[in-house]
Order: sequence, then structure tokens, then C-alpha cells
Amino acid sequence: MNDNLFIIQDDVELGKIDLDTVLKDKEENKDCKILYFGENRPRANHWFQVISNEARFVKTHGWSERVYIITKKDLKDIFDFLKTFTRGGKNGKFIEYYYQNAMSRKSWKLMDESSKLDYWAIWGCFEYKGVFHRHLVMKR
Repeated sequence: MNDNLFIIQDDVELGKIDLDTVLKDKEENKDCKILYFGENRPRANHWFQVISNEARFVKTHGWSERVYIITKKDLKDIFDFLKTFTRGGKNGKFIEYYYQNAMSRKSWKLMDESSKLDYWAIWGCFEYKGVFHRHLVMKR
């Protein structure tokens, strides 16, 4: 786990997880940079657009910033990418905002699939199947 960051927001709890298996699965998926754990509820059409449904993962545009695993290197690479268009990357927004913001633009809707996948490759988002988080509403 030394190279990985396991981010868990303070107002959620994660279901039962075999962390060794999850990390092994993530490592075997060479395209995976951000491995997140979604909520156990229907996916909204405007959020986390599904690219493909795979054996242990769902490849998506966008991710849940509440619970995810990312390597330090991949996080640094994303920060470096964001610096190229965000006035030094210092506007107070969390990195998930930029992906969501890109998908809400008219230019995204006009973009061909190949260009969208090029953008996805910067982030490498996958949802892990079978492990979910839930909000601890007002229980901080």
C-alpha cells in the first residue's frame, strides 16, 4: 500500500472490503489510475458515464471523490495536468470537479469518442464492483 493513497471522506463508511484483493486487482488493471467505490443505488445518467462494464470494474467518465484509491504518482500526474489550464491549479476545487466540469461543457457533447477516451486516459477511472460506500448523513 506504500505507493497508494486510500482516500475516505469523513462522512461516509465503506462496506466490507478485502484490501489486499482490491489492490491486486487494481495493479493488474494497467489502465486504472483512480479506483473508486460507488454508492449502491442507480447511477444518474449525467454522472459517471459508463464506458464499459468489465469483470471486476466499470470503466467510467468521472468518479466518486468520496472513497477511492490512487497512487501518489498518478495523483501528482493529474495535478501536473491540471496546472496546464487552471492558473497554477489553485482555485480551491477538488480534482474530481475538473472532470465533471469537462463533461458538462457543450464541447464534450460535440467531442468524438476517441477524444473522450484520450481525456479519460489522463484520469483512468474505474468503479470497483461489489464494494459500496454509504453516506453518514449528519453523523460527523
